[in-house]
Amino acid sequence: LRVSPVQLTLSGAGATGTLNVSETGVSKFTAKSSNAGVATVASSGTGTFTVTAVSAGTCGITISDQSQNSVLVKVTVN
Repeated sequence: LRVSPVQLTLSGAGATGTLNVSETGVSKFTAKSSNAGVATVASSGTGTFTVTAVSAGTCGITISDQSQNSVLVKVTVN
């Protein structure tokens, strides 16, 4: 399971960033924010997620595959 980037900094509420996810033979992934009050995440296509800043702070976005392998992306909103 590969996620790029593994750290994301967004400048202010409403700013967005893109996470690209890939894994051989896998096309379905899930993503969850540890704090939706700081940033939210939504699928924006196969292997792509859009992170949207809500307010200043830090949180983690966990990207998982069907086998429960996961990668944690650190998100900072300034």
